[in-house]
Amino acid sequence: MLSSLQFWQSSRALEKIALLFENITASCKVVELIDAAAINSTAVRLDWVMHVSVTEKYVEGLYVRYRDVSANSQQYNIMTVLNPSIESHVVANLKKYTKYEFFLAPFYQTLEGQPSNSKIVQTYEDVPSAPPDSIKIGMYNLTAGWVRWSPPPPQHHNGNLLGYKIEVTAGNTLKVLANMTLNATTTSVLLNNLTTGATYNVRLNSFTKAGDGPYSKPFDIQV
Repeated sequence: MLSSLQFWQSSRALEKIALLFENITASCKVVELIDAAAINSTAVRLDWVMHVSVTEKYVEGLYVRYRDVSANSQQYNIMTVLNPSIESHVVANLKKYTKYEFFLAPFYQTLEGQPSNSKIVQTYEDVPSAPPDSIKIGMYNLTAGWVRWSPPPPQHHNGNLLGYKIEVTAGNTLKVLANMTLNATTTSVLLNNLTTGATYNVRLNSFTKAGDGPYSKPFDIQV
């Protein structure tokens, strides 16, 4: 148990460190954000340099603040790095293909120093996470059917949609009869040369540069 003298000495030491921290961070930026780089579709690596010796215990840790720039959000998320001397950290669980702004701020106990410069970075593209929406199917005439759809909801694009793929199978055998690849501006197609009395299954997906998203459930066309 600390004696009153030891407690006083310890408190004075903490006050001295806090005062030094305030003086240093008031006169200069303690941390500089060197780089913010996406490493996949949901994570960004931050690299920084400290401009004060961490061995002097002037900096207890860093606050990492970041926000979704794509959504024009002014709400910052915050996480704490308690070992700033590593000068690197990976921020995970981010939204796919989304722009973020990052900056750092040093702290000692309840005191916070000057924020670093900021960096804006975009996470990588990924495959769509949902199939095309509002899919409708019908007959155009005795031997042709039509398919119409909308793009997946925007939050499921995960990149720039490059197009759609349509798979047509025989209803009784599920044998693939046709595969079509369409550009992103096409949201309807005519299926010709259908056989009277036959049943066909049609399903769709969308794709980005990263690859194909999930297919929709099959839709039946009864000719």
